[in-house]
Amino acid sequence: MQKKKDVIKETSKSCDVVVVPAGVPHEPGLSRDDLFKVNVDTVKVIAQVVAAKCPKILVAIITNPVNSCVPIAAEIMKKDGAYDPKRLFGVSTLDIVRDRTFIGEVNGVDPKEVEIPVIGGHSGITIIPVLSQSKPAFKGDQAAIETMTMRIQEAGTEVVKAKAGEYGEYRLQKSTVEESEDMKSITEYHLSVYKSYQNRYLDCIIYYRNGVSDVQFPKIKKDELIFLL
Repeated sequence: MQKKKDVIKETSKSCDVVVVPAGVPHEPGLSRDDLFKVNVDTVKVIAQVVAAKCPKILVAIITNPVNSCVPIAAEIMKKDGAYDPKRLFGVSTLDIVRDRTFIGEVNGVDPKEVEIPVIGGHSGITIIPVLSQSKPAFKGDQAAIETMTMRIQEAGTEVVKAKAGEYGEYRLQKSTVEESEDMKSITEYHLSVYKSYQNRYLDCIIYYRNGVSDVQFPKIKKDELIFLL
């Protein structure tokens, strides 16, 4: 464990962003609880090193279960007085990729042309695709909306897992590198802990080198709002 800490300390000295994909990926037959037990120690070590050596960097957590790993990291940083909600968030790009893919199939359009916000968390029923705000509009009645929502929430085994984490990491790093020089804002979907990790939700955040600057909550219909209750 100490060797792991030393390696992280050395590699994070001059970082602006730390992306955390470490740990065991979510695989068939592995519950979220099992995953948490396996991965939590890695997240703890990284959070401890960041808090002690580089508390001003951005920390993006990909390690699953993201819903649990982000709050754990926040608690550890709080103990060292290094917690900044503007600098800690979970990466949830995979949920957006799933949404775009499935809606593209139904609408008969290229998934790259689909834009849809997602709120909630990053697993199961906590994932809430706001289909009413899909662009282009989702083609389906209420029954189709409910079916699509369930499909997205249970999509873990429907998407090729081999590239899932890597793609989310790639999207985040690509955005960061392209924008870091001129300090323009970077817009991606992440599990935000901007206001309170206890009331965390997946949304579109805009951040700069010094952290999150804006959280964009989408318009939502009453029949979608019920999923938040």
